[in-house]
Amino acid sequence: MPNEHHKPRRHHIPRARYKVENWPEYDRGLVERGDIRFWISEDALEGWIAPSRTTPGGQCKFSNLAIETTLVLETVFKLPLRQTEGFVGSLMAPLKQNLPVPNHTTLARRRRTVGVDQHAPGRAAPVDLVMDSIG
Repeated sequence: MPNEHHKPRRHHIPRARYKVENWPEYDRGLVERGDIRFWISEDALEGWIAPSRTTPGGQCKFSNLAIETTLVLETVFKLPLRQTEGFVGSLMAPLKQNLPVPNHTTLARRRRTVGVDQHAPGRAAPVDLVMDSIG
């Protein structure tokens, strides 16, 4: 055959070899990526609303703790501010505390005054994120 003449010089593409050998364990690991456990301490819930100001000017509705917590969640999960607002609202719903959630415009404005690093490092292992009333 004419095609067999060039067979020794043809580039042979090897069969794909995957690093994963235990597919059930790999599949279980992918499912566990979506497992989110979120704990909020009682003092953090009490400190969610900002105390009233004694100086002239507008009253802040949310404490710095609430803004920092929301912005850290935004950074960790790499969400836009509107999606972060919805995500935090979905986390607050099961708590039955009736706490307000900072909206995206408040987050954009207050992110300049709180110290949250907006560049999250890459993750190779699970992240333990602990927020308390101290910050």
